[in-house]
Amino acid sequence: GRRNDNSNHRNEGGDRMRRIVTATIICTVVLVAIVRAEDIPKRALAEQLLGAMEIQKTIEKSFDMVNQVMTAQMKQMGVFSDDAISDKAQDVMQKTMDLVMKEMSWDKLKGDYISIYAENPCKFLKSKWPHLCLKYSN
Repeated sequence: GRRNDNSNHRNEGGDRMRRIVTATIICTVVLVAIVRAEDIPKRALAEQLLGAMEIQKTIEKSFDMVNQVMTAQMKQMGVFSDDAISDKAQDVMQKTMDLVMKEMSWDKLKGDYISIYAENPCKFLKSKWPHLCLKYSN
């Protein structure tokens, strides 16, 4: 009879431990959900701010300008002429720019921009739209 009592005691201890672990996991998940839920309005406002600032267009214009400047410099340096080496150099430069534009595209960077602006929105707002800082800080 003593062996069964000991066995039951171990099962109760294991059940208690499982309940504690389960409760801890549930509490952690709920806390993470609450923290993220509080973050959602800031992220949504940051996304609206980025849209109002037309960041995507600014990024695209910047790449166009860089491409134009690099092409002009290459021409000025004589890299681009009427020979096969020049064609290859232009091709390499274009492929490089295409790769940079792809990797630095708005779709790939949007989440990072939103995180940066959501973290401290007033830092970016106060110069142009100080009245919106009140909205972000509440």
